[in-house]
Amino acid sequence: MNEMKSNRYTQLFVLFVGLILVSCYDKNNTIHRLPDLQITNISAGAVKTGDELKLHPIGMLGNEEVECTYQWYRYHGNQPELIHEGQDLVWRVDTTDFVNIGLDVTHVETGMMISEVYNFTITPRIERGWIVLKENTEGNTDMDALLMVGDNVFELSENLLPEPLEGKPVALLEAGRYYWNHPVTLVQEGNLECLLPVSEKNIAWYRIKDEVTMLSGDDMFYEPSPVATRKFEAVGVFNSSYCVMALVDNGRVSRTLASYSGSRFMPEIVGNYKLAPWLVTGVSMNMPVGYDEFTSSFVMVGDDALSYFPDTYREGDDVQISSNAMDADLLFFGQTHGNLDPNYTSYPAYGPGIGYALMRKKGNTEQVELYGLNFREATSYGTIYSPIRFHRTIEVVACPELVAADFYTLHQDKGILYFIKDNVLHYYDIENDRFVKDCYTFDGEVTYLKFVGNNYDRSDSWDPIQFNYTFSRLMVATCSGEEYSVYTFEENDSGNLVLRPERTFVGHGKVKKMLWYGYNPTGYLSKLSSNGYIYN
Repeated sequence: MNEMKSNRYTQLFVLFVGLILVSCYDKNNTIHRLPDLQITNISAGAVKTGDELKLHPIGMLGNEEVECTYQWYRYHGNQPELIHEGQDLVWRVDTTDFVNIGLDVTHVETGMMISEVYNFTITPRIERGWIVLKENTEGNTDMDALLMVGDNVFELSENLLPEPLEGKPVALLEAGRYYWNHPVTLVQEGNLECLLPVSEKNIAWYRIKDEVTMLSGDDMFYEPSPVATRKFEAVGVFNSSYCVMALVDNGRVSRTLASYSGSRFMPEIVGNYKLAPWLVTGVSMNMPVGYDEFTSSFVMVGDDALSYFPDTYREGDDVQISSNAMDADLLFFGQTHGNLDPNYTSYPAYGPGIGYALMRKKGNTEQVELYGLNFREATSYGTIYSPIRFHRTIEVVACPELVAADFYTLHQDKGILYFIKDNVLHYYDIENDRFVKDCYTFDGEVTYLKFVGNNYDRSDSWDPIQFNYTFSRLMVATCSGEEYSVYTFEENDSGNLVLRPERTFVGHGKVKKMLWYGYNPTGYLSKLSSNGYIYN
């Protein structure tokens, strides 16, 4: 039996060789060498994360297209993985940096085979543009991106999150120095560019370069609160060698640690307190500042404790007001560039940062108070004085809309407080103590207001200018039905706001937060590690 099988294989082999030899002869029995099998219509190149890699190779013998079989491989190091059989490959890019795609092509008639490996460089799809945190039609949280694809050319990519976050949107931050330990390899990956979308019920680390949610939900906490009672209200990020954050949940606060960037949130800080839904920071700070509603006091959020500012004042200061036991309700707390401390000038041009708090004394319906906090005092290196360096009492009758506004935001380079009441935009000029009313009336429901002072999206200051996408804009979002519209205002030479209709874009859902993201190939920007506070 074995001898019969051997004879059969021998006969088949002789027949196969004979066919090849016959194919090499012409009608005059002249032997011709077969041309080499070649692969055409394919080359290596660059693709973007999330794009589909579409390849259509052609097998050629000489100048003639021939029938071939095709096998495609994706390489993991030196190990090939068969991903497709057939001439046309359509493969969604699911990795970062680069990928090697192997191809085996076999000529059907002769059995000749050729193998090639093609290297594709992968660039992030999200390189520059607006990131939008929105509420979807189900009342949960998702993200869109208005991506710059050319000179003043943008394309909208909707619903970036693999799974929407449960609950309405709360905050959106960016971290350029996120560290984490890979759950499989246990190798630490550092300096990752990530977004941090936050909803009322959930929070996630979203890696930008491959659009992957790395961590979310209870995995973000050492001691997660029950989802049923959870209500995230505010998130703060502040200047540090690392990305450090604080999170307010039902008035309780927890922090990540500066020494372990990207670690999970520590257990909530103990004590009898209830923070208002604002956490603010400044350029020179290494602790966020909040407002305790139980004690009516401003507090600094440390690693594991809240601390109060001292009731000490510098001799000669015009304003000597305690930031403790203020007996007032907080209407708005925001931050901007600037300096309320003329005795200290060793800061960048935008100063250590100022926090403006709009407050109403309990029982007082006729006046509101505007306080300016010097953020130089909010540091763990030693707080010496009360932070309040500015105070003004404002009569409610001068502008009732200020007290009942739906949204507030501060100009990032001037003392201007913008606010919207019933879809009408107004502002208060802090420096000149005057109101400018009825600046613009919007159609639909206003869902977002923010002045964005983007001073960070440029090449490093010590290099020749390679790119500069900085700007100052007032952004307003409205919703009508299931569609949102985002409007852009810029200042003219006279300092007046001018609507830029050509910058308007639309999408689906309700906009809650936005940030301008700009990728820096050098890996360094004095951007959201120092300026992340401008977005929330």
